[in-house]
Amino acid sequence: MELKDVAKAHIHAYNAMFEDHILESVVANIPPMVIGRAKLIVDEIHVQKPMLSDKEHISIDRRLLPRECRERNLTYNGRLTVRMSLYYDNRHVVTENKAAGCIPIMVRSLLCHLDSIHDKSSVGEDRDEIGGYFIVNGVDRLVRFNTLQKRNYAFAYIRTPKENYMTKHMISIRCVGSDEIGQMNMLHYCMNGNVIMKIFYMRKSYLIPVVLILKALVNTNDEEIFDVLGGCQRAIQLIKCFAEYNVFSKSECMDYIGSRLMIMTNSKTKMEAAGEVLSRCVATHLTSSADKFNFLVLAIKKLFLFVDGKVKEDDPDHSSNHELLTETQIFSTLLRDKIDESLRLLRLTCLKPLRSLRRQEASKSGSEGLSTDEDDDENNLDITSVRDTFKKFRLSIGEKLELFLSTGNITQVVSSDITNASGLSIVADRINFYRFIAHFRGISRGAYFETAKITKTRKLRPETWGFICPVHTPDGSPCGILTHLSKYAEVIGLLEEFDENVLFELGVVPLVRGWHTGVPVVVDGKVVGFTKMPRVLANALREYRCKNALRIEIVHQHGVGVFETVNVFVTRGRLTRKVLNRKEQKHEWIGIMEQIFLDIDLTEKRNYKHGYCEIDNTNILGIVAGLIPYSDYNQSPRNMYQCQMAKQTMGTPGHNMSTRTDVKLYSVNYLQSPIVQTEGYGLLKDYPMGLNCMVAVLSYTAYDMEDAVVINKGSLDRGLFTGYVYKNEKVVLKKGCHFTFLPFRGQMMKINDVLYKYIDDDGKEYTVKYHGGDEGMIDTVRVFQNDLHKCATFTIRVIRNPTIGDKFCSRHGQKGVCSVHWPSSDMPFTESGYAPDIIINPHAFPSRMTIGMLVESIAGKVGCLEGKVQDGTPFKKKSVLYEDTDKEIVSDAEERKKILCEELAKHGFNYYGNEPMYSGVSGNEFRVDVFVGVVFYQRLRHMVGDKFQVRTSGAVVSTTKQPVGGRKRHGGVRFGEMERDALIAHGSAYMLNDRLMKCSDATKFDYCAQCKSILFTNNGECRCGNKILRVVEMPYVFKYLCSELLAMNIKLSINF
Repeated sequence: MELKDVAKAHIHAYNAMFEDHILESVVANIPPMVIGRAKLIVDEIHVQKPMLSDKEHISIDRRLLPRECRERNLTYNGRLTVRMSLYYDNRHVVTENKAAGCIPIMVRSLLCHLDSIHDKSSVGEDRDEIGGYFIVNGVDRLVRFNTLQKRNYAFAYIRTPKENYMTKHMISIRCVGSDEIGQMNMLHYCMNGNVIMKIFYMRKSYLIPVVLILKALVNTNDEEIFDVLGGCQRAIQLIKCFAEYNVFSKSECMDYIGSRLMIMTNSKTKMEAAGEVLSRCVATHLTSSADKFNFLVLAIKKLFLFVDGKVKEDDPDHSSNHELLTETQIFSTLLRDKIDESLRLLRLTCLKPLRSLRRQEASKSGSEGLSTDEDDDENNLDITSVRDTFKKFRLSIGEKLELFLSTGNITQVVSSDITNASGLSIVADRINFYRFIAHFRGISRGAYFETAKITKTRKLRPETWGFICPVHTPDGSPCGILTHLSKYAEVIGLLEEFDENVLFELGVVPLVRGWHTGVPVVVDGKVVGFTKMPRVLANALREYRCKNALRIEIVHQHGVGVFETVNVFVTRGRLTRKVLNRKEQKHEWIGIMEQIFLDIDLTEKRNYKHGYCEIDNTNILGIVAGLIPYSDYNQSPRNMYQCQMAKQTMGTPGHNMSTRTDVKLYSVNYLQSPIVQTEGYGLLKDYPMGLNCMVAVLSYTAYDMEDAVVINKGSLDRGLFTGYVYKNEKVVLKKGCHFTFLPFRGQMMKINDVLYKYIDDDGKEYTVKYHGGDEGMIDTVRVFQNDLHKCATFTIRVIRNPTIGDKFCSRHGQKGVCSVHWPSSDMPFTESGYAPDIIINPHAFPSRMTIGMLVESIAGKVGCLEGKVQDGTPFKKKSVLYEDTDKEIVSDAEERKKILCEELAKHGFNYYGNEPMYSGVSGNEFRVDVFVGVVFYQRLRHMVGDKFQVRTSGAVVSTTKQPVGGRKRHGGVRFGEMERDALIAHGSAYMLNDRLMKCSDATKFDYCAQCKSILFTNNGECRCGNKILRVVEMPYVFKYLCSELLAMNIKLSINF
């Protein structure tokens, strides 16, 4: 795997719209907009590469590059043009290319300028730019993969229906056509034996008897339906239930459907309405009515077996029953939805003048309302008015796509399978490069499941082996909901051609209407034939796939409680990976759904009874999880924590930091490559994230309790973990304003220093001061203009030396805060005179069971002594990385550890890594040897400088007079219920009074002893007439409470 392949799935999904002609399919499926005698047809959609706007006429190079979009807060987009033709009485009137706004362009896609630039660093990009994201208003944003039900396949579920006449048994089908717009079809089994089909039109559900749909699709009769359904008793009952509708022929069924849905479809006739419903809502992945008929028959047969208990329920949480929602389906759905919306708006615009005229005539004649027919209004439209309206009409399709990317929320009505409407796009932040690439491999089940208290959807299932990383998932509410792809798992974005004639050459009997025998063979939801030898057919298809290096999925479902079929999937959004075909001795692509029906060898002994074997057992891990050395020695939660902490490490966000304008970037000086590496580290070797430190496991001071670490002050003085924070402040002046003062590069900025000055149209000058939390140096000043607005971006570099309270961690989830900078003269030292950089408490290991860190410590020491990079890849035998496998003599993991210990002994060190150490204070030798080694440590971005909060006085809330909250607002520190209980338990009454009143909202009030209240006193007198008042001190929020109770007609009496 190469670094450019990390985002390949996203790039292929975006390119599929152009390479696989999906945009053409979207246009072809848009029905003509009929306005009386006029007809409007969408002919073509054209997208250009990103170019500068016409207002910017100075630049000779008209290309708009990603770097300029980031620096100028622009959106990286290309112009979108829609070609539309107007006909009147079936005669062509005019054809125009309508400007429809701009569509966001994915970086490194076909339409991106970087795709043709070899040296990307010459245009301000990272030389290893992976692409796969969008730039919206100067911010990198990414479409995150979401899971959906596998397309074009009938799943049997048990669901509690809303209608009381239905049973819990149902068939769910997600149909996706060539335009990548999906529709849900559901078959519900009723109490009386009938089968009702639920379809969706404009996201509204409609219930139609399935026999009515079957007869509307093809010319058939009850006898044929009875035969194709297997001639069972349930088929007889189904036909009996339909007899009450008293419709028989195809035309009668079409008329029946159209009469009930004609208003919703805005069709002229019942036949047109029925035709639109059958084409847009029923089995939309198929174009032929006969294919739709056969597919529905197959689904009904599975439903009957499911009701009889012969077929088990499919698990909706199984990853094998899922596929991914990618940019292909989202963009095609949004484009289709916005075009339909624009056509409907154009129709209303054409009819508006005529309806307004009719309304005026009705008011003059004294009639109560419009008594005209809508068809009469449309037929009265002349060609001149329609043509003028058509020419003036403006499209704004690109705005919806940009709004989706900037918010992550999707609103559309043409598709019914996208149920998750929020969180589909996220910010591709670059805290470090590990976090950046992890976004491209993430898979989300949806925002709903994060809040749902369900464990079933979060389970790690065996069928995800090799496809979903079992380690890389967050802890907390997203655990198991947000997962990540394994390193070598791929998502199908571009389709491959599959010739269906191959099936007939392999013995599949073609489908003949009315004759069904054997196991059905289905290709992408289309029943192509039957076979009596499904196992032989599946093996022959897999051999054909292996020889031709195809990435199709061949699923022969068989077993007890399984509806036996042979399915071939050639669709997008599928997960696939490579295994070794032992017979052919070639790599073969398999799918996640077929994996559970294959025999794949996982053992090291290679049992040749299996037809397949794993190429490498470490392929189950993701990119980030594969960087943990000796992770097979650690407790599993610690590996999960390390995946999260690796994405919070201060490291290398990229090699183009000088051209980036992210809100905040982190960097560390003198970063190193680890001495102990895994095989996956070569992918990210140019983006180091830490330093090799000498670590002693010792309880030397009282400062190393509670996961705290002691750091050698001398190491810090030499630059250990010295880092920088780059903050960018963006300024947009009002129209007509100009800058009069800007800081120079290298200027030191302190609090309340002048950041910039500007003047308005009236010549009045304004001064803006720097209010950042830290003193810093001006690194870069960018001045530019957007839409007649003067803008500037200030990059401020803040140095961050490690301080007490900053977090550090190893690559095994052993995190801790720096508790003290211990002087070098007082640090313990070894016989060689070396003092450790970090001291960690030995109590950190027993409970967390991070044995991998101990092994890494030994391997790191061996690597230093031998000058060789040590191999910490899990499940491996060899101990030295980049060494010939012919020299490998290790038989198992135990021998691997022994070799490391023997290498230590060869160099004169203790076999187990322990060394005698001497106190830096007294010089005496410790009574026990200390475990010392080299461990790769990381500095996390959680620093005291960003989190400490203190104030003496400041802004307060106007209603309660208490300090405002929030560090940015210079607010106070919250003193909550638990803190209050702790002080009460200690009996610290005065401190409690000081925290909750004196330092918060202590206020003096005039108290009236006669009416026993503080609400009615003013200027030394109470409203009751009493002038003898008493001054009391209490929290102001108590007065606020009394006022609220008084508003509810409750008076509070206070006794002192």
